[in-house]
Amino acid sequence: MINNDMEETDWEIDELKNIDVFISNKNDIVVTTILDQPIGDRIYGKDIARVINLIDNDLEIKSGKLNVEQKCDILLNLNRGDVPENMLFGKNQSIYTGVSVKQFLYPVLVQDLQDNFLQNDLFESISVNSFNFDGDSMNVVCGIKTKYDYATEKTLPI
Repeated sequence: MINNDMEETDWEIDELKNIDVFISNKNDIVVTTILDQPIGDRIYGKDIARVINLIDNDLEIKSGKLNVEQKCDILLNLNRGDVPENMLFGKNQSIYTGVSVKQFLYPVLVQDLQDNFLQNDLFESISVNSFNFDGDSMNVVCGIKTKYDYATEKTLPI
């Protein structure tokens, strides 16, 4: 606690009184515990829906597996520089932009996807299941697994 210029008369050893204190927030504090019991789908948490909707005069909330699906969509579409606090978080666009099919590096794509998803401790793995070509674009079909027995498949257009 930061010095608060308290006098001895401001507190008593045998009496409880409220005091105002100031705390120095120079150190990052990481909380590793959770308050709610994570039973079933609640382990996936809840979040405000990416597309803001009002339901019963309140914001729409995605919870459980719907929240995992939303997180997967966000992580697949996130590009480097989109998060100001961590400019290296997201897809590296230099892997995809201006690259022909012959120049495309499959191992670099897989590593880039893994780097993005494994920063979130909810996910166990992401793999590339297949490639589909649609005219000038390529679609990458990814298999995503969480640590808690849920798997989904998402398509990343390139």
